[in-house]
Amino acid sequence: MAPEIGSHNPPASPQLTQALVGRGSSRNNGELSRSGREVRQAESQRQDAEEQVRQAQHNKQQAIERLRQARADEQKAEQQLREARTRRLQAVGGNLTSPRGTVVNVLI
Repeated sequence: MAPEIGSHNPPASPQLTQALVGRGSSRNNGELSRSGREVRQAESQRQDAEEQVRQAQHNKQQAIERLRQARADEQKAEQQLREARTRRLQAVGGNLTSPRGTVVNVLI
């Protein structure tokens, strides 16, 4: 019958086990501490980036609204211009003909 693996080695003493674990833990604690800082820094950067995205979306929405308003103002001005031209043509046309239908020359 074959002996079990490790049966020929005596178990490690609790002091030796603690010393080995303690040494590894201090190194691991440093790595965990650094890792924790990196995680917090990455989280902070993520939150900053999200805030920048929200701000950019807000700015974009405001720009879209200003553009819509500018287009509405432009359309209103174009309509007023068309109406003014129509009134001018009607006024000029009214001066060119008399009620009897004779043509009157008007210098413009």
